[in-house]
Amino acid sequence: MKSSKQDIHRQIRSEFPYKDEQLTQVVIYGKYWGRFNGLQIGFRQPKVEQNLSGIISAYSTDDRYNNDIHYHGGCLAAQEDTYWRYGSISEDYSKILCPVLLIGGFSNLYNSSIFRLINQLECPKRSILGPWGHQWPDDDYPGPQIGFLQELVQWFDYYIKNPKKVSFLSPQETGLSSGNLLGWGIIYSLGHPIDQQEDDGRSLCFESLPLNQDYELFGFPNVKLNLSSNSKNGLICVRLCMIEENSSSSILISRGILNLTLYASHEHSQQLNVDERTSG
Repeated sequence: MKSSKQDIHRQIRSEFPYKDEQLTQVVIYGKYWGRFNGLQIGFRQPKVEQNLSGIISAYSTDDRYNNDIHYHGGCLAAQEDTYWRYGSISEDYSKILCPVLLIGGFSNLYNSSIFRLINQLECPKRSILGPWGHQWPDDDYPGPQIGFLQELVQWFDYYIKNPKKVSFLSPQETGLSSGNLLGWGIIYSLGHPIDQQEDDGRSLCFESLPLNQDYELFGFPNVKLNLSSNSKNGLICVRLCMIEENSSSSILISRGILNLTLYASHEHSQQLNVDERTSG
């Protein structure tokens, strides 16, 4: 499987279009697998063959094992190994040389990698982050939406078309998008349930008293647990939800998943000691 991915990336690089022995401008643009491929191809290109002009990557990750929404906390993949490292640019951020535009959403489960990428990439980079799920920022919930195509044109003009003649200064907060409206979990997107009450019915829940004033959360919540297991293997999922006052609906804010056999290390699994209490 690893060799197959290497061959595909090598073939894509070899087929970049040339005209009169000069490479035309190539920008890899996408979400879903397109977002990963853009970063991975930029990561895999030898510096002497740097023929990629730019990367536009929406809702992507820099760590395919620890921060892929399909394998959070080792819930499906047994352990981190070379297969996952091959697709992870976190191994060496400096390998990407071309300009990168990152798009992220607070309502998207790929919502932490954009902060690491914008801080660790050494190439020219820009990020757009707002209250969106897994679709483009001009047509996604919960909103407000932005003029995303206009943002792309400005980025192309600055980094690809004529970088020395276009100003690219913009405030960190823009209009309505800078208000207090943040997404709560994935809403109206990808078939995820808006109301978590069904999952709550199968979970051990701890509910606070009603809040007397607004309580704003920003960042990545952590939880410390003290537990034991009657099995040598286990999986735990923790959800942080908001209870709507009028409907009592339980709205997902954030979640975390961990394969307990990977508690000490994602590279080497270790079975649990039955009925032994562990905290962390």
